Amino acid sequence: MLRLLGSWRLIAVLYVFNFMLCAWLYASVEQHPFFNSLWWTTVTWYTIGYGDMYPLTHHGKMIAMYTIVSSHVLIILLTANFVSRVSRARKVYQQWQQNTGERVADEETDVAAIIS
Repeated sequence: MLRLLGSWRLIAVLYVFNFMLCAWLYASVEQHPFFNSLWWTTVTWYTIGYGDMYPLTHHGKMIAMYTIVSSHVLIILLTANFVSRVSRARKVYQQWQQNTGERVADEETDVAAIIS
């Protein structure tokens, strides 16, 4: 399961699919046009919260909770996947340096220092 979630393409597809699902669910339950639901989903997904639209029904509030939690989980997965790929690339580069006997000057910036 973790290996499957390591695929950035799969996570990106899940990200877009879940975003559209949340907008569709909100439009269905709260009886809003789909474009307005896309607006609400965007504002909620990125935790901006303008307050111009909000759920009025209990089902809408449940969808809002799902939208917030799922967006955070998917953003965390995308970020973790990116950091993992950078870390692997750094290891490969260090192995290549050791195999070729080449040394990098101290002035060059380390990838891990940029991330942290």
